[in-house]
Amino acid sequence: MTTTPARPRRGDIQGLRAVAVALVVVYHAFPGVVRGGFVGVDVFFVISGFLITGLLLRELDGTGRIRLGHFYARRMRRLLPAALTVTLVTLIAAAMVYGPLRFVQVLRDAAWATLSLANVNFGMDPDGYFTTTAPSPFLHFWSLSVEEQYYLLWPVLLIGASLIWKRRGALGLLVVVLVGSLVTSVLLTSSGSPMAYYSLATRAWELAIGGALAWFTRPRPALTVGGAERDGRLTHMPQWFRTTLLLVGGAAILASALRFSVVTPFPGWAALVPTVGAALVIASGTGGRAPLPWFLGNPISRYVGDISYSLYLWHWPVLVIGMMVFGDAVAVRLGLVALAFLLAAGSYRFIEQGYGRIRRAARARTVVATGLAAALVFSAGAAGIAAAIPLDSGKAAPVAPETASFDSGPGFLPKGVPSNAKPSIEGLEDDLAPVFTNGCYAATLQVCSGGDPGGVKTVVLAGDSHAGMWWPAFDAAAKQKGWRLYIVGKNGCPIVDVRVSVGATADAWPECDRWQAEAVDAVASLHPDLIVVDNYAAGYRAKVSLRDNFAEQWEPAAVSTLAELGKAAPVMVFGPEPVLPSAPGDCLPEHVFDVSACAMPREKAVSADLQELSSRIAAEAGATLIDPTTLLCTATVCPVISYNLIMYRDANHFTATFSEHLAPAVADLLD
Repeated sequence: MTTTPARPRRGDIQGLRAVAVALVVVYHAFPGVVRGGFVGVDVFFVISGFLITGLLLRELDGTGRIRLGHFYARRMRRLLPAALTVTLVTLIAAAMVYGPLRFVQVLRDAAWATLSLANVNFGMDPDGYFTTTAPSPFLHFWSLSVEEQYYLLWPVLLIGASLIWKRRGALGLLVVVLVGSLVTSVLLTSSGSPMAYYSLATRAWELAIGGALAWFTRPRPALTVGGAERDGRLTHMPQWFRTTLLLVGGAAILASALRFSVVTPFPGWAALVPTVGAALVIASGTGGRAPLPWFLGNPISRYVGDISYSLYLWHWPVLVIGMMVFGDAVAVRLGLVALAFLLAAGSYRFIEQGYGRIRRAARARTVVATGLAAALVFSAGAAGIAAAIPLDSGKAAPVAPETASFDSGPGFLPKGVPSNAKPSIEGLEDDLAPVFTNGCYAATLQVCSGGDPGGVKTVVLAGDSHAGMWWPAFDAAAKQKGWRLYIVGKNGCPIVDVRVSVGATADAWPECDRWQAEAVDAVASLHPDLIVVDNYAAGYRAKVSLRDNFAEQWEPAAVSTLAELGKAAPVMVFGPEPVLPSAPGDCLPEHVFDVSACAMPREKAVSADLQELSSRIAAEAGATLIDPTTLLCTATVCPVISYNLIMYRDANHFTATFSEHLAPAVADLLD
C-alpha cells in the first residue's frame, strides 16, 4: 500500500508491511481468526506517513524545495499501473459473474476508485464498512484513495508551512493535522457517521503520526539541548530500549488485531493502539537496529512486504468474486488466498518492477500527464459503460391509481420494466420505510409515532420488519382517517414469545429476548383502539432454534402473545405475504423486457401450511386474519411490478413507494 522510499528499504519496515497485509488478508478471508485484522490498514497509514514525510523532508532540507512534478511522477509510476491492471481484470471478471444491476454498481465503484475517490463513494453508503451486505470488489480501494489524497495534498502543505514557519513549519503542520484530525475522528466515530471510517479528515492523524516520527528522526543539523549536541537519528538509544519499543509496539498491534472487532467504535480513540504501536516498531529500528524477531526479518516476511501493495490490491476482488462463484468453504478461501498471492507476485515482478524500469527515464511531466489521462479514460469508460446498460424496457406504464383495495388485486401488470418505474431499479435497496432509518428499529425497544397527532383513536403496528414495511401505508391511512399511529418493532425479532437464534447460528440472541419481553406491555401502555401485527413466519422456521418442530413451537407462543395483546384492544394479524424466487434487484435487470420471469406462481409464493397455521393461530387467539395475497396477487401469480410501481425491494419486503400506494386499502381496514 505504501510507496518505495528513495533510500534502501529497511528490513524491519518490510517485515512490518508483511504483518499489516497479512492481518488484512486473514481478516477478510477468515474474520473469526483475527477479528480486528482491519487494523492492518492503520499500520500501513503510519508507514506511509513515515516514509513519504521523510522523503519530502530530506528533499526540503537538502535543496530548500520540493519538486512536485517529480514527487507525483514517482507516486504514479509506483502505484497506478498495478491499480489499473487490477481494476481492468476485476471488471472483466465482474462482467462474467454479476447481473446487470450489480455490474452497473461495480462499474460506478471502479469509476470512483480510478479517480482516487473510492472513500468518498463508499462513505456515502449508510450501511458503513462493517455492515455492507454485498461488498463491492473495489471496497478496499477506499484506503488507497485516502493515501492518494494525502500524496496530493501533503507536499503542497509542507511547502506552504516551510514558507510561513521556516524550519519549524513542518512540525507545526504535523501538530495541527494530528490534533485536528484526531478530534474529528473521535467526534465522527462517536456520531456513528459512515464517513468516520473512510474520510481523509478522520485518518490524516494516523499518517501524521508517521510523519512526526520522520520529522524527529530525520538527518538534520545538530540541535543544542541542555548544552549537549544531539542529532535526529535516535542513534544514542540503548539496545535494550530499542528492543522494548519493538516488543511494546508489536504487542499493541497484535492486541488490537485480536481484541478489536466490528463492534469496536473505529477509528476514533481505538485507532491509537495500532498506530502508536506501528510508530514504536518503526522507531525501534531508526538510527540503529533492534534484533529483528524471526517473523519480521526472515526472507519470506521481507518478500511479502515487497509485494504487499500488489497483494492488497488483488486479495479483495479475488475473495469477493471467488466466494460468490465457488462458495465460502475453508478450502475455497485458502485456494483464493493462494491465487491472490500468485497474482500479487506476478504483478510485483512484471508490473511494479517492470513498468518502473521501462518508464524510469520518462520526464516527470510526461508521467504525470499520462497517468492522469489513463485514470480519466478508465473512469469515464467505466461510467459510460454503466450508463449504456439498459435497466428498463424503454416503455412507460400507466401510473398507479390511488384505488388500492384488498378486493382488487395488484391491477395492471406491465410486460417489461417501465421507463417510469418507481422506485427505479437502482433505487430499490434504498427505498426503505422511514422506521428503518430513523432509529425506530433499534437495538432496544423504541416506540415511534405517526398518523394524526391529534387523532381521537389510536392504532398500533407491531412486529418485525414485515410490520415496518407496512408503515408508509398505515401512516398515510391514519392521517387520512384522523387516527394516531404508533409502531413497536424490531428487525428479525417477532412479537411472539419464541427463542430466535442469531443469524444462521444456534447462538442465543439476548437483545431479541429483551425486546420480546417488553413489547407486549409497551403496546398495551399506548391504550390502543386497534392493534395490527405482522411477523415473517417463513423466515423464522429456517432459524436453528426453530426449524425443528416449528409449528409446535410457533403456534402456542403466537396464540398466547396475540391473546395477551387482545386484552388491550382488538387485534388484526396479517397472514403470510408472498415470497419471491429472488430479489427484484437481481432478477429485473436480467429480464427488463419480460418481468413475468421474476414473478411467482401464487401457490408457491405463500406455502399452504403457513396459511393454515396463520388461520389457526388467529382463530384460537380471537384475532382477525388479513390475507394480503388478495391485495398483492392475481388468481394465478404474485407479480413484482404493478402499474409503474416496483412492489418489492427484496424477496419479501415492500418498497416504501409501493407501501404508500397501499394506503387506500389500509384505510378500509381502519373503518
